[in-house]
Amino acid sequence: MQLQALTETDIQKIHKATVRILERTGLQIENSQLAHDIAREHGCEVTDDRILFPKQVIQKAIDQIPDRSTFTFFMPGLGTATEVNLSKGAS
Repeated sequence: MQLQALTETDIQKIHKATVRILERTGLQIENSQLAHDIAREHGCEVTDDRILFPKQVIQKAIDQIPDRSTFTFFMPGLGTATEVNLSKGAS
């Protein structure tokens, strides 16, 4: 059985909107010079307490995410573990 909650087009629309928000609106982190310094070191623009994330910074972060398409669920009451594969085309 295969479950598809979102289409590839839906995923791309969500991704593009998220990137646009991070680029234009950013993230406000108050009273954290360390967070601001780290963001600058990685290529972000920091104005007052707002961090703006360029596309290339976002993509670099995404590229560093390890593959998490397979999860193991342990069922304590049954004493068993079940592996669930979330990859495209997996059954």
